[in-house]
Formats: sequence, C-alpha cells, structure tokens
Amino acid sequence: MINMKKTLSLLLPLALATTFAACGSTGRVKAEGEDQLVGDKRAGTITYDELVKQSMTKLVAQAGMQARAQGPYRVAFFGLETKGAEELRDQLPAIYEQIEEILVNSGPFVVQSRKAVDRARQEVGLRDFDDLFIQKNRDAFLGVMGRDSSAPDILVYGSTTTQTTESSGGIFSRDTKERRYTLSLEMIDAATGTILSKVSGKQEIEYKK
Repeated sequence: MINMKKTLSLLLPLALATTFAACGSTGRVKAEGEDQLVGDKRAGTITYDELVKQSMTKLVAQAGMQARAQGPYRVAFFGLETKGAEELRDQLPAIYEQIEEILVNSGPFVVQSRKAVDRARQEVGLRDFDDLFIQKNRDAFLGVMGRDSSAPDILVYGSTTTQTTESSGGIFSRDTKERRYTLSLEMIDAATGTILSKVSGKQEIEYKK
C-alpha cells in the first residue's frame, strides 16, 4: 500500500506536467508556399496582402506613368487612414513597406523617405489627407520637402474601411458575420492637385460564432 501511494505521488506531478505541456503554446516555421492562416475574429495577413496587391496593381496601371528624361517620379507616400471597425495594429508597418516596394518595382518611381514626409507634414500642420487638395497647403509641404532634399512630383495616400453584415443562427447553426474590407488609394499630381489615379481593392471574410 505504501509503495502504491509513493508511485501515485510520483506519477501525479508527471501527468500534470504532461497535460500542461500539451496545452501550452507551440510554434513552427511555415514552408514556402504553405497556405496562410485566416483570422477567425478579425482580418489577418492574407487579407491585407491581397488588398495591397489588388489596389496597388490597379493604381499603377491606371496612372499610366511612363519613364521621362529627367528621371523617375519622386513619390511621397503619406500613409493610410483607418476608417473601419478594425484597427490595423501591427499590420500597418508591413502594409507601408509593401506599398512602397510595389511602387518602386512597378513603374518609374522612387519613394521618398517616410521620416522626411512625416517631418514635413508636422511642420506644415497637415493633419488630414483632404488638406492636400488646398493649394497653399501643398505648396507649403513641397517647400519644406524641397528645402531638405527634392520636392515630390506625386503624392499617394489611402484609407481602409469595413462594412459588416450579421445574421443570427438557429438551433443547429451558428451566428454569422460577413465583413467587407476595402483599401482605397489615390495618386495625385503634387503641383496641381489633379487626381492621376483612384482605385480600391476589396476582400470579404465570413466569421462564425
């Protein structure tokens, strides 16, 4: 009886440790080409990757900018304004990098330093993207950028929005929520404020509760 108690006292901690280990977090390196995980409550990487690809491909194609004798067009990317139900959180820096990479590799563009753009915006007091369509604001921004390096030829900015539809489930079905994610982008002539290209990409995700 004593031996049995000792055995049980030794096996119990081992069993508990095994159980907790089985319930703990795990990680692994995903293989190249392996499907990405789709978020079950909010948009994930695969959603924003597709939105960026869709919208940027259309933006560059619609603008139709051709190589010019004086060199590539200088682009100031202002960033994205979040207008939807979900904050971008850690998605935002990666999205910015993707947008800039596509611009550089898809047309006669060079992207100016984001730090320089942010600094010039702060100095001029541009808080809203709509301020870019006021001539004096654009002139002030271009003046600051031109003072430090070279003024941009093109301004690019965008916004993210969401539209949500919800449906209550029955006895044998779960509640369903559909959310449409949209990434809208605009490319404007820095000197005149003319819209050169305006596009959007869309993705719809279904969530089950």
